[in-house]
Amino acid sequence: MIEEQIKHMVDRFLGWRLPKPWNPDNGISYARPNYAHAPADHDWPTGTNLFDATQTDAMVRYMAEGLPATSLISDMLGVLKTTASNIESLSRAGLRAENDGPLGPWLETVNAMIVKAEGN
Repeated sequence: MIEEQIKHMVDRFLGWRLPKPWNPDNGISYARPNYAHAPADHDWPTGTNLFDATQTDAMVRYMAEGLPATSLISDMLGVLKTTASNIESLSRAGLRAENDGPLGPWLETVNAMIVKAEGN
């Protein structure tokens, strides 16, 4: 999971409008402050008072640790590995690239993509 995704999840969690009815544990409750205006949708609490942004970041990282690859990444890895295998076979058979160059650089590129995809 990339840093931008983690930051997005932290921001979304902290800005999430709590559901109605909201039934927290341990006697936690919410009483709308007595404002001068009538209650409005924006008066309902958002996020949580249980974690700050740093703690939420740690929670999201904990949840994401060991997360299985999505099927899209798995599918992409399958295609890349098949492509690498095909390039190796063509290279062993003596086939060369269009510009009469070796297929090695192509294989290196595909293998680098595989390493990157496996690292997520």
